[in-house]
Amino acid sequence: MSKLKSLLPGAGKKSREPDPGSGNGGHTTSVNDFISQTKSRQQQGLKPSGPELIAYARYLGIDPVNDNDLLWLAEEALAAPLPAEWTEHFDSNDRVFYYNATSHVSSWTHPLETVYRDTYKTIVSFRGTKTPQAEK
Repeated sequence: MSKLKSLLPGAGKKSREPDPGSGNGGHTTSVNDFISQTKSRQQQGLKPSGPELIAYARYLGIDPVNDNDLLWLAEEALAAPLPAEWTEHFDSNDRVFYYNATSHVSSWTHPLETVYRDTYKTIVSFRGTKTPQAEK
């Protein structure tokens, strides 16, 4: 097995990740494809379009209609730097994946993705709580 293949998420095991090249005749873009394309455009100094950002926000669990003011979370998540022990790689199909050199773990998702999901949930939860009259 090549060094790159040994770093890939699920190397040596059957992957649970759907193959972005399968289904719907290639007309839909997987999240991984979108992230790979976005990274490529970011290197060229381009930002994702409005519809692309909204689609990624939905993927993160953000409601772009009710919480339009929180779309900055999706924008920030797309540009988030990797923690020091993580590196970014691309497989032979140009799909992005991440590798942690300390734990020898690889992942198809950015290691901070859950931080942005949880931040959104925390903000929405906070908005849903009633402020006691004394604090108003």
